[in-house]
Amino acid sequence: MKKFIHLALALAATAACTVASAGVITFEAYEPRVYNSGEQFSDGPSNFTALGGGGVIVQGNDPFSCTVIACPVGNASKYFMGVNDGGLRFMFAGGSILLSSLDFSFVLPVDQLINVTLGQLLVTGTEAGGMQTTIGRDFSAQNGDGDFTFSRWDIGGAFAQTRFESLAFSACLYTTMGTCSSDPDVTQNQAQFAIDNIAFVPEPASLALVGVSLFGMFAAARRRKSV
Repeated sequence: MKKFIHLALALAATAACTVASAGVITFEAYEPRVYNSGEQFSDGPSNFTALGGGGVIVQGNDPFSCTVIACPVGNASKYFMGVNDGGLRFMFAGGSILLSSLDFSFVLPVDQLINVTLGQLLVTGTEAGGMQTTIGRDFSAQNGDGDFTFSRWDIGGAFAQTRFESLAFSACLYTTMGTCSSDPDVTQNQAQFAIDNIAFVPEPASLALVGVSLFGMFAAARRRKSV
């Protein structure tokens, strides 16, 4: 009996660790295409919805993808680009998630920035009860060649420890007053961004429930054997 209890706990721990292992959204499973506001796409339990002005899946090593928009350089893989004040909502069908890190970059509008300056990537997390929390990180400036490149954002603090039912990615731009605004009347379709390699941890399975279930199965088998 003792051996089985130890085995049940070990199997439960293994199950919990398997479920809680980190996932990474790379967008490699999606074909390059434009998504209008409200359009959805998914890959298994990962579900996405384009927001605002919409967005596009870009193939970084395809020059044709960036003939109109000045794509960030240095990323030859596929990634999501929010354009014209667009954004992206991410939900995981397996339950709530913890956000660990992501790669992000600013996407320069065709006419450059007018009446605003380089701003931030915003991440808004929505908890099960509807409470929302937003954090932001400044976009990296252009390199010596005038191109934007991806930066890694390792999420920390309370946000990284909070489980969210959904995550929404968007951008804000700094005004002459020094505030970072995401108001479409201010940003005028100039708030654009690219994201890739979104690392997250799904909701872990309950170790106690798994262990109890296994113990119950064993006990039932013992009763049947003794009859």
